[in-house]
Amino acid sequence: MEEFGDGDLLVREVPVMLSGAQIREIVEQTAHDLSQHKKDMTPHALDDLLHSVACKSAVRANDKNTVPELWEIVQLLQEDENARYCPHGRPVARSFSRRELEKLFGRLG
Repeated sequence: MEEFGDGDLLVREVPVMLSGAQIREIVEQTAHDLSQHKKDMTPHALDDLLHSVACKSAVRANDKNTVPELWEIVQLLQEDENARYCPHGRPVARSFSRRELEKLFGRLG
C-alpha cells in the first residue's frame, strides 16, 4: 500500500491467503489507521496493524481448506513453537500424550 495522490492509497498486492472480503476489510482498516496516525506509524501502531492483519487472515472454524493447506498448517505447528499462539497470545493447538488421549476417550481402566 502506498500514497497515490491527494489522500488516495494504491494497493499493489495482498497476501495470497486472504479472501476477497478479508482484503476489503483489511485495506479499509489499514487506510483508517494510517489516516489516524497522520503518516506517523510508531512501532507500536505498526505492531497493532500487523496483529490485526494476522488475526483477520487466520484460519477459522468452518473455513473451507484443502488437504495440502491443512498439512501445511500441521507442519508449521510442528516446526515453530511460536505458531501455536494467535497474535493475542491464545493457543491455537495443543499436544496430547497417548495416555491423555486414552483417558479422554475412556480407554484406560
